[in-house]
Amino acid sequence: MFQNRLRIFLLLGVVLLFASSCAYPIAQRFRRQAKPGLTFGMVKSKPDAYRGDMVIWGGMIIKTVNDSKGSEIYVLETPLHYGEEPMPTEYSRGRFIAGTRSYMDPLVYRKGRIVTVAGVVVGQRSVLQENRPTYAYPVIQIRQISLWRRRRYYYYPYYPYYPYGWYGSYGDYGPYWGYGPYWGY
Repeated sequence: MFQNRLRIFLLLGVVLLFASSCAYPIAQRFRRQAKPGLTFGMVKSKPDAYRGDMVIWGGMIIKTVNDSKGSEIYVLETPLHYGEEPMPTEYSRGRFIAGTRSYMDPLVYRKGRIVTVAGVVVGQRSVLQENRPTYAYPVIQIRQISLWRRRRYYYYPYYPYYPYGWYGSYGDYGPYWGYGPYWGY
């Protein structure tokens, strides 16, 4: 009887171990190839020095462009935190272009969606901005891309007095639309 329970417990532990290993949006083989100390700022300053290196970046899509050569996604880069989820856009360090030879539907990869991208650095491209000088975008070739679902954070209604002080309707945070996995936090 005890041995059967022990076997079930061990089997459950192994299943949970395998289930937790699948939590990242980017495949493990790409995460192993990515250089851990290589930051967006380093590639942006010297893109030719890091040509051919695997990176994992994320951020918010600015626009998606398709032509006869393939698709390009312009992304406002933000640092990644736990689970390779991009942080809010106020932490942005710049922009990058993620390209692929296949077609990427602009309605799926639309402006405002949050993505995590694994890709190889292929160089840099200067693009003329609207009424501004050119902007140098680091360019990566997509190996894997993951879209994040939008989730709504709910707050409690306004209570003018709380035993520990006064709080507004949203506390110190204000209304916030977040991004992340469907099951949320």
